[in-house]
Formats: sequence, structure tokens, C-alpha cells
Amino acid sequence: MRRMFIVNFSSIPVRSLITLLLVLASPVQAAYMSTNSEENLQLSTASSYQQVANPHYQFKLGIAAFESANYGSAVNIFTELAKAGHMNAQFYLAIMLDSGSGIEEDHMQAALWYSKAASKGHVEAQYNLSMAYASGEGVDQDMQKSIYWMKKAALNGSVNSQYNLGLIYMFGDGVEANMDEGILWWKLAAKNGDATAQFNLGMIYLEGRGVESDICEATRWWQISADNGHSNSRIALQTLKETQAADGCIGMVSSR
Repeated sequence: MRRMFIVNFSSIPVRSLITLLLVLASPVQAAYMSTNSEENLQLSTASSYQQVANPHYQFKLGIAAFESANYGSAVNIFTELAKAGHMNAQFYLAIMLDSGSGIEEDHMQAALWYSKAASKGHVEAQYNLSMAYASGEGVDQDMQKSIYWMKKAALNGSVNSQYNLGLIYMFGDGVEANMDEGILWWKLAAKNGDATAQFNLGMIYLEGRGVESDICEATRWWQISADNGHSNSRIALQTLKETQAADGCIGMVSSR
């Protein structure tokens, strides 16, 4: 199974943002301005404080803090937002708890926040929660719950979940083995660009496992996978070329 989904952030340090905001909001020069200028300053100050109180703005500060390795500030910001129900903050707080970044590593708390974000529809939280249930990290191991959340994530576009569901149904991990369903999930992952799923489909069509053997269809998937950088697909294509096994498939593209 694939590793946990982790997001990388890019922004400017949170302390710089806060310092800049306080300078702009400072009323120090009001005595040297006209009445109109004082009114404008008050409006600007009010607007700045509204911005500070805005959850979306606070979330950006949290991301900036994380990216600048200011983990303590990031944890504080994400924790407050997460408690207020901010879905993305719940996910990022879970990641920090999972990795012990700026806070004591706590997989149980991480799973709790993944669950809250996942329940709101956060795709990566759904995937990470499914992986937690699969491994038993922070929760009781439960493949049924893992599959439940993995399907949620897969249907919401998580390619890793689509690939993993293919494995689960192919080999009957926590469910009755179902090759047709496994192929269905791998096809979805493959069509969404997963090079390993594409390679696996090539093997399935070559060997006729759950499908009619079709060397041209195998060749097509291996070519797509190879174009996506999969080394085993390149080896498979080279073997076919050397044995001339797929010579009749040149220029053929299956509609399946």
C-alpha cells in the first residue's frame, strides 16, 4: 500500500506577515494627519483587524509558518482553526500530529482529526484515515473501515486509493477476492495516470487473468506506463520487441 499523503507548502514566514500587519495598522502617525486621513486610517485599521480574524487568512498564516519550519506557530494556528471546524486545518493538524512536527507525535489524535476532516469530504484525510485503519496506527486495525474510507477517497478522485483498492480486491485483503472489481479500480487509477496500475493492467492482459488474453492491449498499457516513466514497462516492451511477439499490434489502440 502507498504511503500517507503529505502536502508541501510554500509562502512567507508568519512572523514577517504579523509584523507587517501591525505596522500598517499602527495609529502612531494619526496626530500628523488631517481629519479625513484619520478616518481613512481608522477604516484601514478596522479592515486589517477583520483580516486577522478571517479563518482563511489565519489558515494561510499557518501554512506559511509550517513552510518556514515555524512549527510551534503552525500548530497553534491549526489547532484553533481545527477546533472551530476548519476542514483543511484539521487535516494539516493531523499531519503534524502524525509526524511529530512542532508537537508530540500522537497517532490517536491524528486519526481523530483525520476523521473530522474526512467526514467533511477532505479527500486526502479520507485516504490517510483509510491507511490508519489498514495499519492499525492510532486506531484499532479494521480493514472494513479502511475500505469504506478508501472507497470514499477513490470516488472523490484519490488515485492512490483507486490503486490500493485494486490490490485489495485482487488479493482479497479484508474482502472476498474479486478480480473484476480489482481490474475496475486499476483501470480507473490507470486512466488517472498511475503508471504502476498501467503496468499491472499490461500483465493482466498478457496473461489473460480475469480478461481475455490480448497482447495488443497489454502493449498499449505498457506503452502508456513507459511514457509515464515506469521502468518495468520499458523492459516489458523491449522484451516484446526482441521476441517480435507484438509486431501485429503496431499502431493499434484498443478502445477498452
